[in-house]
Amino acid sequence: MARQVEGVLHAPLESALLKRVMVTSPKATKTKAERGQNIKGAFEVNRPECVAGKNVLLVDDVFKTGVTANEAAKTLKKAGAGKFIFLLWSEWLWGKAWIGN
Repeated sequence: MARQVEGVLHAPLESALLKRVMVTSPKATKTKAERGQNIKGAFEVNRPECVAGKNVLLVDDVFKTGVTANEAAKTLKKAGAGKFIFLLWSEWLWGKAWIGN
């Protein structure tokens, strides 16, 4: 997904900047508040020098309550990132958006 976005935006891709450092329990049956507690502190930035002072576009294919994206943003901001933008890139959405169904 990120490679496709990189090609469209002509922007450099740095993959695997976020690393999950904590095992979390499945989120499917949790409330938004429970999901937030479950994911808190779950990430760290692998290479802080790659995000310090830079705007970051995080590409993912799943968005339900936003707590994971929010925790990722907090982690990136702590590492010195500038603006944080989340892009939901889903083959299902992409197909529906362009086919018009």
